[in-house]
Amino acid sequence: MKLEQLEDGKWFDSAGKLVAVNITVDGYHAALLINQTAILYIVKNSNLKLVWGIYTEKQEKDIHYETRKAAQWNGEKFEIQQYQEEQLESAKW
Repeated sequence: MKLEQLEDGKWFDSAGKLVAVNITVDGYHAALLINQTAILYIVKNSNLKLVWGIYTEKQEKDIHYETRKAAQWNGEKFEIQQYQEEQLESAKW
């Protein structure tokens, strides 16, 4: 599948169908939205692996919690592996 960027942050396939959008260009938080059918086609037909890095963070009063995960498409579903977890408590003076 050949993709072409015809507008800032927007990629189209050879039939002119919108396949991916970088919504940061429109002023939203950083995210790349990809058509599910298109990304699965690319992964299955190009001998590539699809891996997502996932970072979550939560902070409440004196507690800070964060995790780091990677999600990998195995051809049928995503497998998620957590590789770091951290929870910190602020010292109470």
